[in-house]
Amino acid sequence: MVSSGIVSVQQLTNPYQSAYAADLAGQSTGAPADWFEVQKRAIAAAQRIPQRYTWPLLFKKSVVFFWFSPSVQALLTCLFNRNTVYLCWGMPRQSDAKWLHPLKLWRLKVILKLARTVLVNDEKTAEDLASLGVTNVTLFPYVVDTDFFTFSGHRDRDDFLLVPGDNDRDERLISALAAALPHRVVRVTRNAKTADFYRENPAVDVLCNVSFSHLLQLYQKARLVLLPLNSSDHAAGQTSILEALACGGSVLISQGRTSSIVNQYPSVLEVSLENALGDSPQTTLKTESQMALKTWCTAIESMLQLTAKQPNVAETTARQIKETHNLDTVSRQLSSILISAGDSS
Repeated sequence: MVSSGIVSVQQLTNPYQSAYAADLAGQSTGAPADWFEVQKRAIAAAQRIPQRYTWPLLFKKSVVFFWFSPSVQALLTCLFNRNTVYLCWGMPRQSDAKWLHPLKLWRLKVILKLARTVLVNDEKTAEDLASLGVTNVTLFPYVVDTDFFTFSGHRDRDDFLLVPGDNDRDERLISALAAALPHRVVRVTRNAKTADFYRENPAVDVLCNVSFSHLLQLYQKARLVLLPLNSSDHAAGQTSILEALACGGSVLISQGRTSSIVNQYPSVLEVSLENALGDSPQTTLKTESQMALKTWCTAIESMLQLTAKQPNVAETTARQIKETHNLDTVSRQLSSILISAGDSS
């Protein structure tokens, strides 16, 4: 039993909701719950002491700490109290300062080695941690609010391709795809710089700061959802892809960490550039961009043909996402992990 309880040192507010508070007022049926709600529910179910963080708790071996950011506080917690559960979302980004990346990597390694349990959302991160000698790794599903993001029941889709989200999207490739394809491309973003990037591109319809109800409709109506990513450090876009799949969307995504979370679903197509680029040392940035564009255009046409032949595939995937990634299921799994960590202390 957990004699003292579970403590999460992270703030339990939901920026995913608060960022759109003004936009949502009177325009939406509400905001979907996300990872912060999972954390809140899991800790509420598992803990038996107040959630407020105080330094004396570091020295209570019966207290379980939960972290999902490799902060200095997380490092100190692991150093003084090994009874820590840590959710790892990938590896540190490269930095312009040569000394900063090694420092961040060292800090993460210490946290991973000292934590009692390490959770990961994707298999690529699990492989990376195994290469670092971290053995206490548990694969843990990410969450989507399947009560909000749902399949509408209508299989007819409008003729546009949706590109949602902001985290590490390949904007240059998206722009090139919009110019090359006969389909309208709709780019949904919260980032003003991203919107400005497409200001001179009439092939892209930019929607900035849309309400959640509008985003839901876009997911439900888009012919395809595209997620060209340019990051290999973390699972960028996992929120967007799960939302799209929950709404019955068919998704194309760059092969990598995020795609490994959902590549078992038939309505997901991973786009890999390895075969297209080959091993030629003479590959230039221009050639790489051209091959990426060609590969993506081919993949899009293949997916359009697949969805026309098998219209029920996306609906099946939506049901599977609802079973595996829904709020209650993920919250219960996290709560069970936290309680188990306390029991083993």
